[in-house]
Amino acid sequence: MVEASEVERKKQSRWEFGTEASGSIGCIGSSKQVTNAPHFSKEDPQYVPTQSIFLFQHLCLVVGLHYLNTFLVDTQLRSDQPLLIDAYVSFFSRITNVSLDEVIRRFKASTAYWISQDCTIQLLYSVVALISVSLKPSDLKLWQPQFGSIINFHTMRGFWGWG
Repeated sequence: MVEASEVERKKQSRWEFGTEASGSIGCIGSSKQVTNAPHFSKEDPQYVPTQSIFLFQHLCLVVGLHYLNTFLVDTQLRSDQPLLIDAYVSFFSRITNVSLDEVIRRFKASTAYWISQDCTIQLLYSVVALISVSLKPSDLKLWQPQFGSIINFHTMRGFWGWG
């Protein structure tokens, strides 16, 4: 028993613990991996990209998501300005007096908000993945895609990639 705890203590450096904790939501890379966790390739679940391909893809994601997220936040701020005065705050109590323009503006702002949240989560994941894989390429298999395909978002489980 003393040997096992010694080995475990050596294994659990801060970096290894952080990497393991960040990849353990779906027990990625272990025998207990969640059944429907998204893989690098839909056709070949065993496929793991090379380090250079992985880094290039996530670098492109970081740049693209940064600009998309900036655009979406700007869209929210521009479309919400007229709706922030006190007369427009209560929506349901004046539902019979709500104009179509207001409904469209609220829909656009809400949609931009939720897409922006998804972009932020993916952006942060990609930044951490870039850093982690750059410093320790052997952990590449732990950085499987966080979300499944966008076409599966008709259910909440499908949206998060686990359905």
